[in-house]
Amino acid sequence: MQYLESLSNTVVDIVWGPFLIVLLVGGGVFLFIRSGMLPLRRIGSSLRLLTARNLSSGETGAIHPLKALATALSATVGMGNISGVAVAITMGGPGALFWMWVTALAGMATKFFTCSLSVMYRKTDRAGNTLAGPMYVIELGLSRWLRPLAYWFSIAGLIGCLPLFQINQLAQTLSEIGSIDPWVTGVVSALFVFVIIQGGIRWIGTAAGIIVPIMS
Repeated sequence: MQYLESLSNTVVDIVWGPFLIVLLVGGGVFLFIRSGMLPLRRIGSSLRLLTARNLSSGETGAIHPLKALATALSATVGMGNISGVAVAITMGGPGALFWMWVTALAGMATKFFTCSLSVMYRKTDRAGNTLAGPMYVIELGLSRWLRPLAYWFSIAGLIGCLPLFQINQLAQTLSEIGSIDPWVTGVVSALFVFVIIQGGIRWIGTAAGIIVPIMS
């Protein structure tokens, strides 16, 4: 166990080093400037899309843009956004918040282009459902020699995005605050998720549209 922990810390130190920070923030700043501050200039258009009752004529999509946004945010807003801010303030002081805002502006441009690429390079399965994401961008938009990266991203995503960590944190919190047995939290959460995913992306989008604003 100590070996695995030591190995994990070594990998984290390498990955979350100055190079990655420069790459993420520098890349975001470059895209922000290169696009002519597009994410800021088109905020009005974004809000109109989100508040529209229905999709405009000629537009296609499995769910409404607002539900799509909520679905994306449901996998973004989590423990890291809460505990990460607390740790940053503890280690760096209140000034850490300012740099979070700066990196968020750079991240807007990165997110804009990555989402745009996912729309440009996507597939449709036999049931007519749209499949999109970085793995399809790599598969369809880059050289076939880079296709193994698509498989690697998918595998890493399966491990890194496991809800195990979130449910474990929730179970521990409810156990300490409300004296609720962890297995009860686990079973109820599993049943809740099972019911929602049975309805596919439409049910997921509807549930996210209700939960995410409250969660945020």
